[in-house]
Amino acid sequence: MKNVVLIFLLAISCSTFAQTIRRCNNNPGVSGVNVYTTIQAAHDAAVAGDIIYVEPSVTDYGSVDVRKRLTIIGNGYNIDKNTNVPFEPRTSKIVTITFNNGSANSVITGVDLSGAGTNVNDVNITITRCKTNVIGFGASSNLVAGVNSRGNNATITKCLITGSISGSNSTNVASQYGYNCTITNNIQQGSSIGSITNTVIASNIYNLQGISNVMNNLNGCSVTNNIYDARGFTATIPFVTSGAGNTISNNICLGQAGTPSGNGNVNFGDETTTFLVANPWLTFPTEDAKFQLAVGSPAIGIGTGGTNAGAFGGANPYILSGLPAYPVMTNFTTTGVGNTTTPLQVSVTVRGNN
Repeated sequence: MKNVVLIFLLAISCSTFAQTIRRCNNNPGVSGVNVYTTIQAAHDAAVAGDIIYVEPSVTDYGSVDVRKRLTIIGNGYNIDKNTNVPFEPRTSKIVTITFNNGSANSVITGVDLSGAGTNVNDVNITITRCKTNVIGFGASSNLVAGVNSRGNNATITKCLITGSISGSNSTNVASQYGYNCTITNNIQQGSSIGSITNTVIASNIYNLQGISNVMNNLNGCSVTNNIYDARGFTATIPFVTSGAGNTISNNICLGQAGTPSGNGNVNFGDETTTFLVANPWLTFPTEDAKFQLAVGSPAIGIGTGGTNAGAFGGANPYILSGLPAYPVMTNFTTTGVGNTTTPLQVSVTVRGNN
């Protein structure tokens, strides 16, 4: 049955893309042309512009040092927790991914990267609909023609993040990384965003329970439409501990006065009525649907232009389970085994994702 699903998805992909499709699959009995058991092996065999499908498995595919422009596609995460998702409960797991020199303009989507984390050391990297630990912007470990690369102009969107996001605010512009990025519509727990410059930070949800600061060393950033959950704090949180030139507007802080006054910011939001459940962090990161806004939530309509604050607000909201923007099968049944006189009856239900 799973082979039929795979053939279906590959047929759709081949009709959409001209690049070579490479499969990362470590399940027993799966082999063939362009099939690899580790993500690094699939990368090493690929050429710039190829697509790598990281297929569902009970085990991870190891780590990868990306030095080519690739598109890496998984089937999402937390699939067994949400409705109307693929009937395949296993997910696509990579321990650590590092985008080094040569990987500019790469895209990764629908992959569980919650092992050691994600390192962005080249420009124009897109990480979307992924579950990941820490995200670090840095300098590449390899030179190309004597030139290094740095993690700037990245897009981090619609991700479930269990750790921090950090870059460098060096006074030397040539040494900066984490510069001119877009960080939107994510759900992030446990750590702050630090040392980021000239970046849009919008429509995210942050858990500040137990965090000593919200954002550290931001410079020239636009911080808007975010939800900061500061319930349980006995002291006021310093919103930005250092940096300058930031625009902070239309955010909501739950439980205390954690955002600067004015500019549409809202403080003392009721944390018990904001989300679908009183405290969705109790089941984070396994259940992302609980972070949707409740009826009458104080985060409704407080964003710029009357939009809702948080990951599910704005023009490009968070997608449950990180399902990639490709059709997926939600049901597959057959009558058994067919032959020349009795045809095989197949029923397939397909869902398209935006």
